[in-house]
Amino acid sequence: GKPMLWFADAQMHDMAEIDWRFERSDAPGEARQSGHGDADYYVHATFRDAVLKGTAFEFDVYKAIETAAPAILAAESIDQDSKPLRVPEFRPGAKRAAGEMPTES
Repeated sequence: GKPMLWFADAQMHDMAEIDWRFERSDAPGEARQSGHGDADYYVHATFRDAVLKGTAFEFDVYKAIETAAPAILAAESIDQDSKPLRVPEFRPGAKRAAGEMPTES
């Protein structure tokens, strides 16, 4: 049979059969075959809307690097026998002016 699921805090009286396939039903038609489970569409649509309509990006350059850097450094850490590596602070502030590269300290 199908996998079963039970939520302890959902007032369920018995386990329920669950179909574990992920099918997004609210995606626009043009998103359905865009790749990566429709995720590619949303990245490109956000960029399109920012350029054509002047809407704000959800991810600015700082949010993007703050998301990517830990993954990149995790792989680097593995290559260095799991050595702890510091994720730099990329946003400008009291210690670093906008446009300057982050330092090790």
